[in-house]
Amino acid sequence: MKICNQCLYPNTHPLGITLNSTGVCSGCDVHEEKYNQGWEDRKKDLLKIVNDYKINRIDEYDCVVPINGGSDSFYTVYYVKEILGLKPLCVYYNTLYSTRLGHSNLSRLRRLFNIDIHIHIPSREQIIAINKATIYHLQSMYWHVHAGSTSYPLHIAKR
Repeated sequence: MKICNQCLYPNTHPLGITLNSTGVCSGCDVHEEKYNQGWEDRKKDLLKIVNDYKINRIDEYDCVVPINGGSDSFYTVYYVKEILGLKPLCVYYNTLYSTRLGHSNLSRLRRLFNIDIHIHIPSREQIIAINKATIYHLQSMYWHVHAGSTSYPLHIAKR
């Protein structure tokens, strides 16, 4: 096993990180890239793209925003509504691991930004079946969280 010189993650990490010739992992390399992105130019490009998708009808959504109730959700919804001027449909995939604080955060997010939230709660049996399969094949019982949180919002956006 090899360890990253910067973050100390091992190369056996479940996300499949790799180490470069200097002993730095792919995760740290990606993290460094954000400092050289030209963010102002990217923001201008984003605003041009967003303008094509604004519907400006009170009964329709401009976009779908995945949320989980964490601080990243608050910032994302703030940015989408206040900076980009879009009307989002927020989508929450309930992992069945949520805490009272997590549920409270979702409620606060809804009230603070006056948003609609579509919530999907998978059945206990569905979670058990997915966990059994992914523990065996991927050595992870958390896979349904990753898959549900990323694929379910796309499913809703397509619909």
